[in-house]
Amino acid sequence: MVKCMGAPPWLGAHVSAAGGVELAPERGAQIGATCMQVFTANQRQWEPRPLTDAQVEAWWAACPLHGIQRVVVHASYLANMSAIEEDKLSKSRDAMTLELERSQRLGVHGVVLHPGSHMGAGEDAGNRAVAESLSDVLERTEDLYGPLICGEKEESVRILLENTAGQGTNLGWRFEHLADIRRHLNAEHRERVGTCLDTCHTFAAGYDISTPAGWNATWREFDEIVGLDTVGAMHLNDSKRECGSRRDRHDGIGKGELGETPFRLLMQDERFHHIPMALETPSGMDGWAQEIALLRDWASAAAP
Repeated sequence: MVKCMGAPPWLGAHVSAAGGVELAPERGAQIGATCMQVFTANQRQWEPRPLTDAQVEAWWAACPLHGIQRVVVHASYLANMSAIEEDKLSKSRDAMTLELERSQRLGVHGVVLHPGSHMGAGEDAGNRAVAESLSDVLERTEDLYGPLICGEKEESVRILLENTAGQGTNLGWRFEHLADIRRHLNAEHRERVGTCLDTCHTFAAGYDISTPAGWNATWREFDEIVGLDTVGAMHLNDSKRECGSRRDRHDGIGKGELGETPFRLLMQDERFHHIPMALETPSGMDGWAQEIALLRDWASAAAP
């Protein structure tokens, strides 16, 4: 178990794992990250190349070496945990099971998962289907347990359901969807399923977090419906589209419809300081370094 020094907020980005996941921590360090999000494999393939023991050993050495204290993995975009087609549903469950196994070996703090799309079955049916899939995956991985990066104790990697912008038949754009999915799980499984909040998705779904009043009202509502204690990661993105557009179009921090205000508020909001925050903006490595530095400046400044 690797213990690390340093204090939150943990800031980073979705860093490339091209050439091997063990190379990602150094790339994180290049942008000043203390946390990061990665894919453990090609997100467009059902059957990833296995992680070797050498890769895993190099990964565990690289994270503390480069100051990476929190890591989340993003699950495959192919997976739809509420798929109607039996073959697609089976592949999705198998892929998520394998992702949890890989992620446990890497000691990450969560696996971010898009809830899925109901494909015309309706939101209630879709939420139930997601819960059934999660229950299947969690049953298969009930023995997964081990050290996490910089952890003080051994534990199981959690699934983090990401709120969505609400495009098409996507589930998860209303806070009630996330609560409903978790409600359908038994108590043991519910402990292993948290949430990931995306600022762009939240805004696009119709929750106006661009003002102090809206910021406070939105997270008060989330806490009442889902619970802020479920949040295991955040994606920091501005939005190219207006509030309620239900379009997932990321923009650089402070450059979109959200503006600087919610990000300044976030950096001053102690409720979120223990949560790893990863940029998914279109800014690239140089831009991420600048955005992380800007966020850190806001974290150390007087409250707006």
